[in-house]
Amino acid sequence: MWIWIAGGIVGGLLLFYGAYSMLTQTTDAFSAQKGTEPYDEIRNLVQEDLCYSAVGNQRTLQVSLSESVQGLYASPSKYENISEADYPDKILNEEISIGKFICIKRKDYRIQCDEMTCELRMPYLGAVPEGQSLSALIDRIMGRHRTFSYELEFTRYSDYISAEKV
Repeated sequence: MWIWIAGGIVGGLLLFYGAYSMLTQTTDAFSAQKGTEPYDEIRNLVQEDLCYSAVGNQRTLQVSLSESVQGLYASPSKYENISEADYPDKILNEEISIGKFICIKRKDYRIQCDEMTCELRMPYLGAVPEGQSLSALIDRIMGRHRTFSYELEFTRYSDYISAEKV
């Protein structure tokens, strides 16, 4: 009799774990897919609009990054290697990135970079880890992911485009 009870408890725990892992995988995949939208918006704004505009032209863009985005930045090379541990420091210290490539690093993905026709100078953007807490775990189970919002003002100069936090 007690074997049936123990078996039922173990089976219930396995079922709960399977449902939890499927739910978190689904929400992580959705979050990762939404994570590239700001990257595309910035790239399109710079490449399609500002690179070919007059000096002094300005645009403002509201960017919301999911917690899966570890870093969004400009780079002189698509092969620049930045340690995952360095992203939070660069974001918190508001370091400026410079280059003709715009790059995004998402959690569990390789760095994706696209070349642009003009140089971009922008602050490092991305999610800063909050750490592990019960409230963060509950939010994750409920499918509520944190977002990091930035308002950027892009300005066209003679030989580069500057993005500054507003």
